[in-house]
Amino acid sequence: MKPVARISTRGYYDLLTGKTLKNNLYY
Repeated sequence: MKPVARISTRGYYDLLTGKTLKNNLYY
């Protein structure tokens, strides 16, 4: 469920933090 469009912001942090972006305002 990680399209290339999300890699720009959401997907990029998802690989580094994992779930942190979901708890932060990045979501």
